[in-house]
Amino acid sequence: MTENLPIPTPPRPKGRPRVLPPPKRTKVSRACDLCKHHKRKCNGDQPCFFCKDKSLNCTYLKVDGRSKKSKTYQDQTRQNSASDISPYGDINSTNNNSSSHTSARNSISNSSLPLPNGGLNGQEQQQHEEDDDDGEIEPEIPSLTNSPTSSRRASTLSNVPNTVSSMGSSVGTVPTINNNNVNNVNNINTNGINPINGINTINGIDVNSPYNNSIDQQSSTAQLSLSTICKSLQTALSNDDNSNVISFFKKKKAQESQEEGLSNLNGQHTRLLSTHNGDKRFFGESSALSLLSECRALFLDILGPSTFTNDPAQHFIHDESVDFTKNVVATQLPLRKDALILIDLFKTNINDTFYVFNMNYFMTNIFEDCYRNPVLADSKKLCLLNFVFAIGTLFVEYSSEIILDLPPSHAFMETGEQLMRNNIYDGKLWMAEANFLKYFYYQACCNRSSSWICLGTAIRLGQALGLHRRVINDRIDSKEISVHRRRFWRSLYVCDCVSSVNLGRPLMIATYDYDDINFPLDQLLLPDEKDQETERVRIMAQNATSDSAVINRSIIENSFRSQINLKDTNSLSLQLKLWSIELPPELQLSKAMEEDIIQNKSPNSYLLVFVHIGQLYGIMALTRPFLVYVAIRKLKPSTKKEVGNEKQLMPFCKAAIKAAFLTIKLIRHFCVNTNRKEVFTIQSATFFAAILLGFTLLEQSKSKKADHHYMSVIKESIQDAIQILNTFPFNATCNRWSQHLTYMMDSLNMSINNPNSDTSPTSSITSDTQNFNDDLIRWNQENAFDQLLNFQQYFVPNDIDILNNNYLDAFNYMNTRF
Repeated sequence: MTENLPIPTPPRPKGRPRVLPPPKRTKVSRACDLCKHHKRKCNGDQPCFFCKDKSLNCTYLKVDGRSKKSKTYQDQTRQNSASDISPYGDINSTNNNSSSHTSARNSISNSSLPLPNGGLNGQEQQQHEEDDDDGEIEPEIPSLTNSPTSSRRASTLSNVPNTVSSMGSSVGTVPTINNNNVNNVNNINTNGINPINGINTINGIDVNSPYNNSIDQQSSTAQLSLSTICKSLQTALSNDDNSNVISFFKKKKAQESQEEGLSNLNGQHTRLLSTHNGDKRFFGESSALSLLSECRALFLDILGPSTFTNDPAQHFIHDESVDFTKNVVATQLPLRKDALILIDLFKTNINDTFYVFNMNYFMTNIFEDCYRNPVLADSKKLCLLNFVFAIGTLFVEYSSEIILDLPPSHAFMETGEQLMRNNIYDGKLWMAEANFLKYFYYQACCNRSSSWICLGTAIRLGQALGLHRRVINDRIDSKEISVHRRRFWRSLYVCDCVSSVNLGRPLMIATYDYDDINFPLDQLLLPDEKDQETERVRIMAQNATSDSAVINRSIIENSFRSQINLKDTNSLSLQLKLWSIELPPELQLSKAMEEDIIQNKSPNSYLLVFVHIGQLYGIMALTRPFLVYVAIRKLKPSTKKEVGNEKQLMPFCKAAIKAAFLTIKLIRHFCVNTNRKEVFTIQSATFFAAILLGFTLLEQSKSKKADHHYMSVIKESIQDAIQILNTFPFNATCNRWSQHLTYMMDSLNMSINNPNSDTSPTSSITSDTQNFNDDLIRWNQENAFDQLLNFQQYFVPNDIDILNNNYLDAFNYMNTRF
């Protein structure tokens, strides 16, 4: 009767039982490192719900202490494992307990191999195990089967007996390691001797075998690197406050703050102007209009209101007056004789300076094809030809001596744009060429923003074709096409620097991504060129302009930082000097080049001027902040002092004045006999230089020790700038900027004739400038080209060390060499 009675159920203990049978013991918690640190509930997935929702990096590098096996269970498994292994390290295959282990990983991770003679004794081994249990747990090392060499390792181990692959084939290492016994595995004696045959063995495996050595090296190297990576990642990811990183950047920021420099005024003098239609146009710090704004502000504070400072039209753009919203009516091609004149104007003003086409290819494959049968001509070729005719016709409109019976230039432009819209944007090279032609047309029309946008489109199309990468250009089989790609991209690179710097807009090409800039020049000259020598000089000059553009980009980057660093400024000046020294002899300023530029004999005359304007403009842009700061400090001593020893800034100011003076001199020589119609660089460099001289003249006019002879030289140079701009009356920008300079001179003349007050320089920045003034006066009387060459190559001494504490001594412009 009692056998049929139900067995009473023992009372359930309060709370969840804390001890489970060892086989059933599993992890009671699984959370990622971020959830553990913030004590947040985690679902244990990879990635977990929280990290997936926040797009965080979900890692499980830390080992949860609650998932460790109990010590009793570990001792029991050690005893079972010890009975399975023979005294000689062989595995007892008849052990029944081995069937309970379903994988080699569990067999190794839950066992402790007996130590050979000479190892730790029992007490030491037990103490060592206790230290391992109490100490810090090592992060879990990923399995080597997930490493990049897993496929090769798997194929290697496939020929090894199962006993070897399950127990590990390397000395002191195993394929996978459990966290609880990392130190136990490392305690294996690698010098064990087999007592039967005297061969070095571990677990019955010959250690000296060359096969095992190769596996040992791969396994040891892989596990060591993985262990190092895991430890580093665990430290970096678990340290949420990133104290080391924060302290590093704090120290770096403190060091940078201790270096002397000038503030960039946080865009105080950037301009946001409006067209007559109400459209906004932005001009940044590097533009001439930003410098004009600084000059007006200083004139207003020192001289009071005038026409120059209170010009009611100063908030508007007066040169963007062309409307391109007319109805498009297709224009017929001009007569062949007129077309040749238009193409020649395009070649002389654009293509000889900024390479767009190989003119031999253009005349044969575009011009002749279109005129042979205009009705059946390719619309893409017609598009390019109409854009060239639009540029040529615009230059005809600017020339009073050329009279042709042609439609207006915008008619050809609208026809070309319609042909472009009718073609699918296939991303081919002709699209980049078409947008580049539009860039030059809008630039000649003084629509600077539209021009800059078209240039950006051409650049993006070129990048999509890989024009900027040497490895892509090298794959082109046709040398003619490969050379065209390289020269076309170089022109885009130079125009990007010229337009973006003059407008104060962001640069669109990153120099680090242009790895084809140093392509050998001799390989760019094609054998079918008619005038080999002229084309060779042209290629060298275009390469020199791209090299100076690289430096000017760095100069603008230095100016856009929160602080204009003095040491960086000196380093950039050294690069400008080195650029001038390394110019080929054909590009160096000489008496022969002076005659060539003045008489305008060579088709490369303007290109030679353009080469040297690039360096002079770089010097002006580099030293401009120092000249403006010193002028303001002299005229307004109450202005906040930003540099400890302000005398050190005087050499930079002198460099700016000399570069501005020589820029106007060089351009004036070129404009004596010029018929050039593309004048974007000429107008920008001339106006920028004249405004810098305006700061100098204002400071001199208010000085108690004014050098009137020196002032007369500065006045004459500014008048030369006005005359240069008046040389191109067809250009609306030149007319407007000439008016600005005239208003500035009128304001200065009124101040000189009727002085209200004298403002002497502060004592901290006074210096002996008599030698400098005499140099500039002498330059106005002697050969300017010789002085320009000396200034380019010797304005920084040869023995200067930029790491020297006296790095500013490099700008010693009172030296008689200059």
